[in-house]
Amino acid sequence: MTYATDLFTGDGSTVEFTLTFDFIQRDHVKVYRVVTATEAETELTVLTSGDPSGDQYAWESNTQIKVGTAPTSDQQIKVVRNTPKDEQLVDWTDGSYIVAADLNTADRQFLYDIQELEDQIDEIDGSVAGEAVKEVTGTAPVS
Repeated sequence: MTYATDLFTGDGSTVEFTLTFDFIQRDHVKVYRVVTATEAETELTVLTSGDPSGDQYAWESNTQIKVGTAPTSDQQIKVVRNTPKDEQLVDWTDGSYIVAADLNTADRQFLYDIQELEDQIDEIDGSVAGEAVKEVTGTAPVS
């Protein structure tokens, strides 16, 4: 199970894909065309208006994207959430009001970062959760 990664196998005609994960901002989402045999990735460029073409994509809604060229049967569309880890999304100042929306955004940033890290660890091995850690350290993680 992944928390922040969606993989869609191409069929040569499907260009709209529905995301299964939440995000804080659209620019925290990256879209790639992946060649299945080599795992070579090409990052698609987001289009802010008009219909996408080639290696472009556009947001149809907050849960759906549309790519310019349908992936073929030997390609996948990979959609990944990448929440910033090097900056706070909510910057607190002395004397500011504590607002629930800001608290929730700050908490979601940390939660999403943890979920994205979990996806990356599982991707190292890809077979059994925790097995990737064993491959790196020689010891299975604590269950």
